[in-house]
Amino acid sequence: SAALREVFLQQQLLTFLTTQLEESRLREAMDTPTIIVLDSAKAPDRPRWPRKSWVMAFGAFVGLLAGVADATRLRRGSEALG
Repeated sequence: SAALREVFLQQQLLTFLTTQLEESRLREAMDTPTIIVLDSAKAPDRPRWPRKSWVMAFGAFVGLLAGVADATRLRRGSEALG
């Protein structure tokens, strides 16, 4: 009877520890992030886009077009009056 009680206690202990192990594995699986950082981000040494020279050239071109359009509009307006 003492031996049976010892076997019963050992079985209960095994069942308890097995349950604890399964719960621990589940907690670990839930806490593990699904995203893994392969390489950390690094800021570039200088901006790639937009390039200042392109922005300046585009601005100059648009300004030139606006100036020509305005001069043409003013010229046609003065011809209509005179």
